[in-house]
Amino acid sequence: MIHYDTTGHKAVQIAPDRRRPPFSGVYATPEEAQAAGLGYIAYFGTYSIDERAGAVTIIARATSIQGLAISCGDTSSWRMTGSR
Repeated sequence: MIHYDTTGHKAVQIAPDRRRPPFSGVYATPEEAQAAGLGYIAYFGTYSIDERAGAVTIIARATSIQGLAISCGDTSSWRMTGSR
């Protein structure tokens, strides 16, 4: 799921394409909990659009990706086509 709102905020959630094996008990063991989260990525932050340059800049404010710097800017180029 990728969501952009009209106030300049963005949220992303990417889940692995697999079913989680059932836990061995009522609560997950540390190993089961770790395995359940493998492959899941999520972050949120803000974005800005520079129409003249054809660029979108994303600022991640918080992330589930270990080692990703918080508040780093990532600029991507884009081109609008049609009536979108």
